[in-house]
Amino acid sequence: MKIAKHANQFGNLANYYSKFRKPYPKELYEFLFSILNVENKQRLDIACGNGRSTEPLLTKSTSVFGCDHEPLMIKEARKRSRDKKLSIDYSIANVDHLPY
Repeated sequence: MKIAKHANQFGNLANYYSKFRKPYPKELYEFLFSILNVENKQRLDIACGNGRSTEPLLTKSTSVFGCDHEPLMIKEARKRSRDKKLSIDYSIANVDHLPY
């Protein structure tokens, strides 16, 4: 399967991701925070999808950003963030051309 074709179809799954994708275990985030530089509390989740993996980053961060190339995933991430009243800045971006 070509990546472009896959990428264009992936966004159609955004609603299903929010409904059915299980979150990563809390132990993963505990490990990440144990190895991250605690002085810099800004976090960027590249390929954040619907934002489910981005949300736990708020627990030990002052600023959290998420980006994904798929507009429908970012739309879902923004909706989740708005519904939960979370302060996460989401952007549509290709990993080769990040706006940060």
